[in-house]
Amino acid sequence: MKEYNLVAENSESTVVSEYKTGYKRAVAYQSKAALERAFIEQLQTQAYEYPPIKPEQDLIANLRTQLEQLNDIHFSDSEWEQFFAIKIANPKWRRGKNNYHPGRPYS
Repeated sequence: MKEYNLVAENSESTVVSEYKTGYKRAVAYQSKAALERAFIEQLQTQAYEYPPIKPEQDLIANLRTQLEQLNDIHFSDSEWEQFFAIKIANPKWRRGKNNYHPGRPYS
């Protein structure tokens, strides 16, 4: 299947050029680790940052930073601790919203 790159378009015509992808179709299945590495590399070519996160505390700190940037808010330390404990680290909440209601015992 040929792919085309749009060069110009108006109400009367469209100009395209042939597009050759830099990616090649794999001839065999790749491992999960190889798939993850390829996905990370692809995201990095699109200007995504891959922060080196090792300990769990760094992961939690990065999550807080990303949520604050995404939602244009700033958590106080006590707000973050409460939000993280109830909405993220709470195993009852992760099992499904329909199964957990604050104030009622989990069934």
